[in-house]
Amino acid sequence: MGEDFPLYEENDNNNGYQNANQRPTFLIVLCVISAINILLFGILPSVSNSFSNMEDQQEQLDESLTIIKDFYSQIGADAALFQKVEDYIQVKTNNLKFESLLKLIFFLIEGVGVYLMFMMKRRGFFIYLGAQIGFVLIPLIIQGFNMFSIGEMIIITVFTSGIFTILYAMNLKHLS
Repeated sequence: MGEDFPLYEENDNNNGYQNANQRPTFLIVLCVISAINILLFGILPSVSNSFSNMEDQQEQLDESLTIIKDFYSQIGADAALFQKVEDYIQVKTNNLKFESLLKLIFFLIEGVGVYLMFMMKRRGFFIYLGAQIGFVLIPLIIQGFNMFSIGEMIIITVFTSGIFTILYAMNLKHLS
């Protein structure tokens, strides 16, 4: 009967087996959060924006512009600043489909990188990093170099791309 069951030492913490490719829990959590982000905040909105009515999107941007104009008039802001905001919104309006397409492409690239990291492949990190650089550059590609594109770049870099890139980089030692 003892021959049918493997015997383990009491001090064996791995329950009798060693898996060199075991995924760290932290990497699994990062990959799941990234997958949710890619699907819910990336692919679905990008596809939806690509096929939605441009007139509805234009109306939303016009409403935003009206609200901003009212706010700027209430606080007595400089007309030149409002003109910059208006120009920014106009550029965004003119490039909605192109921006959605770029985001969709970079979210798909990011998804490939996350999948490869989940599969414990080191090259997944570098693919992911390339997608994050793409996300940071989208405002410059769409709007050129101005205070709004710089602001978008900083927000994207610091709050999303930067944090997750650092967290994934901390797991590079586990990837082959």
